[in-house]
Amino acid sequence: MISKQLQQYINQFDRDEQIALFPIEQEFAKQQNVMDADSNVIDKRWTFTLIERCVKETEELKKEETAAFMEQPISFLSDNMDEFLYVESDHFDMIGVDGIALEVDDLFGTYTALFGLKLQKKWEAVIKSYLDEKLGEKTYSALFSPQDGLWEINIPLDRLPTFNPEVSLQTAIDVTYQTVFELETVIEAMN
Repeated sequence: MISKQLQQYINQFDRDEQIALFPIEQEFAKQQNVMDADSNVIDKRWTFTLIERCVKETEELKKEETAAFMEQPISFLSDNMDEFLYVESDHFDMIGVDGIALEVDDLFGTYTALFGLKLQKKWEAVIKSYLDEKLGEKTYSALFSPQDGLWEINIPLDRLPTFNPEVSLQTAIDVTYQTVFELETVIEAMN
């Protein structure tokens, strides 16, 4: 689970190397004792392998963007309602996600994050209970796809306490990452 993923990541570093971790990863690594107490930890920075602006209706690529684009406020999406943003990062491997799409829901006008999550179907009750508690019942979508063997999840970012409409696109990705990371720690605690 998440401890194993984190341990494998940390083990890539030599003892005297700096280990880059997001704050949520640092906290969990300390709680789970998956690294030495004297490890040289630095804050991980987001890097993206793919940033695409796409047309919602056709999913056609409109423009590939650079990392600097991620500093745009998330309101970019409400100003461009016909688009969604698709982002990939090697950092997503930690949480079992290939990519995250951000958009504004046409019907409700809420900022949403959509992604496929690599977790077994048996975790359905835990996933839905966590999302109910975190976001409120019936505010999200979580469906298991047997063809792909993953959960197709759509969460309203507006419902997260750490989200506000002035944040950058990168911060919206960070908030989504933290939410999934926390979910996986809950699943691991039940295992």
